[in-house]
Amino acid sequence: MAVLVLLNGFLACVFAESAYHKLRDMGAFGAALADYRLLRARPGARRVARAATPAAELVLAGALLTPAVATAATYAAAPLLVLFLVLLVSDDRPAFDNCGCASKEPVPVPRSAFSLRTALLLVVALTAAWWATAQPGAAWTLPAAALAVAVAFPLAHVALELPLIMHIHEVERRHLPERVRQARRVYGLDGDAVAERQPGR
Repeated sequence: MAVLVLLNGFLACVFAESAYHKLRDMGAFGAALADYRLLRARPGARRVARAATPAAELVLAGALLTPAVATAATYAAAPLLVLFLVLLVSDDRPAFDNCGCASKEPVPVPRSAFSLRTALLLVVALTAAWWATAQPGAAWTLPAAALAVAVAFPLAHVALELPLIMHIHEVERRHLPERVRQARRVYGLDGDAVAERQPGR
C-alpha cells in the first residue's frame, strides 16, 4: 500500500501544480492552447480545453488521495495524459516555451523533451492503476496521504521542470569542450602554458 499511496501522491502533486500554473495565468494558457496544431482552427475546442483542463487536474489531484475513488482516479489520469501526449507529438513546432516555473522566464525547449516527460508520467499513471488493481480495497489514513504528498511534491516539481532540465543539460553537454578549453586557459593548463613552464624554454 505504501507504494500505491506514494504513486498517487506524486501524480496528485503533478496535477495540482500543473493546474495552479494554468490558473495563475489563464490568458497565457489560452494562448498556448491556440498554438497547438490540432487546436488552431478549433476555437470551440480551445474554450472547452481552457476551462476543463485545470478543473480536471484539480479533481484528479483530490481524487487520487481519496481512497474511495483513488483507483478510478488512476485510470482517469492515463487518458488525460494520453490526450496531452497526442497534442505534443502531433504538433509541428520544434520547440515550445516552458512555463517559466523554475527559470521565471519562458525558455524555448525542444518538443521531444515535453513528449518524453508526458510519456514518463503516463507510465507512472499506468503503474499506479496496475498497483491499485492488484490491491483492491486498499485504503490509507489522512496522515499517510499527507506524508506521501510531502515526500512526492519535490519529485513532482522536478518532473514538471524535466523538459527544461533536459534542455539545459543538452546545451551544457554541447558546449562542454569549449568550456573545458576556456578553463584550461584560465588555470594555465593548456598546451602553450605548460610548454612555457618547461625547463629550457
